[in-house]
Amino acid sequence: MAKFADRVKASTSTTGTGTVTLGSAESGYQSVPSSLDGHTVRLVIEDGTAWEVSTGVYTHNGGSNSTLTRVLTSSSTGSLLNLSGSAKVFISASADDLDLLYADITVTVSGGNYLIDGTANQTITLVPSVTYRFDVSDSTNSSHPFRLATQVDGANSSQFTTGVTVVGSKYVEVKLEQDAPSTLYYYCTNHSGMGGTINVGSTSYSNATTSAAGLMSSSDKTKLDGVATSANNYALPTASGSTLGGIKIGTGLSIDGSGVVTASGGGGGGGSFSVINVASRIITSDTTVSATESALSVGPIEIANGVTLTVASGGRHVVL
Repeated sequence: MAKFADRVKASTSTTGTGTVTLGSAESGYQSVPSSLDGHTVRLVIEDGTAWEVSTGVYTHNGGSNSTLTRVLTSSSTGSLLNLSGSAKVFISASADDLDLLYADITVTVSGGNYLIDGTANQTITLVPSVTYRFDVSDSTNSSHPFRLATQVDGANSSQFTTGVTVVGSKYVEVKLEQDAPSTLYYYCTNHSGMGGTINVGSTSYSNATTSAAGLMSSSDKTKLDGVATSANNYALPTASGSTLGGIKIGTGLSIDGSGVVTASGGGGGGGSFSVINVASRIITSDTTVSATESALSVGPIEIANGVTLTVASGGRHVVL
């Protein structure tokens, strides 16, 4: 996409239709800034009553010797101006640049495949009512017309044209309607096997009641040790000694058929844990957390008079 700069206008003594060498800035204007060195800019040339809109790569040489190449966009003569040696050059947007509500996607060809923003046969997602421009101006596209269809490579189907505008060899503009097919394909009308898939996206979002399991990838779902009861629902383990998310439930806990965890007393070893109290309870009898246990209390916690809570060396008691 062309770059711009504010208040740029310069004279040029260049003649002919080739690269322009810029002179000094006109009064009240600035020269092309050095930050645009190597970038493509949109330039306008006025030579008497004749005019030209072009794109050009700016080369910053300092002083008054910087240059701009010229690739025609439009002109009063239909071709590059044959400059007289007294023309003026300035940076300005063209009609193409003023349509800001579109997304640019660069299309090139390499190895018999379309490259979408540099990736071969890339799957694209397009959202209805959003304008996209597939830039097909690169020379590699010259014998590979880029089009859309409802089947891979357009086989056995008509070209998809609703909301699609082809602008010569410059770009293919796509603005899909809300009832567009959920899947489309891009392809070359001259050669098979070059294209890829277009997923037609949605601007809607699922509500907050969507289950957490439904938001997981398939690989994440397999990490749950619960048993799937449907596509997006999981049942917790239903017995002590089961494994939940990689944590083994020891003999200090029990799990009922609804997946509710309750304290069952006792010790437990080998990475098990027990619950002393679960909700603002008073510990009314002597309790010991052994060296192989980890205990969890959901506070506040109160220990009755004369009662001892002992956490053995190696044991752990966490109060939430």
